[in-house]
Amino acid sequence: MLSKPAKTLVIGGNIWYLGEGMLGPLFAVFAERVGGDVLDISWAWAAYLFATGAAMMVASRVADARKSQARMMMCGYALNAACTFGYLFVSSPLHLLIVQLGLGIANALATPTWNALYARFEDRQHECTTWGL
Repeated sequence: MLSKPAKTLVIGGNIWYLGEGMLGPLFAVFAERVGGDVLDISWAWAAYLFATGAAMMVASRVADARKSQARMMMCGYALNAACTFGYLFVSSPLHLLIVQLGLGIANALATPTWNALYARFEDRQHECTTWGL
């Protein structure tokens, strides 16, 4: 039912979300450890969401114009890995904010390009099942 490229995208996407899901519950504990409080966590999360939204509009236009969806998606995954590794060097709420901005940009590079590639390789006869995976 799934083509090989679609299967690869599903596996890669699941690994991405597994990693994000494992980090999420530890985020508040980590932010408190570097001297942050609830307000700092809120600012860091808002920065992540803002960076994702603003960069996603730009990244999706660039990906369409240059037809470089696969490269941009891989750059997003690589930047996500680098920024996640950056958590090891966070020692203040400002550092946390910078890492969150980087993760937002990484998400903006990877998400729309993943969706475009998946739509290109989906099984047209089983669209709901394909997107339900």
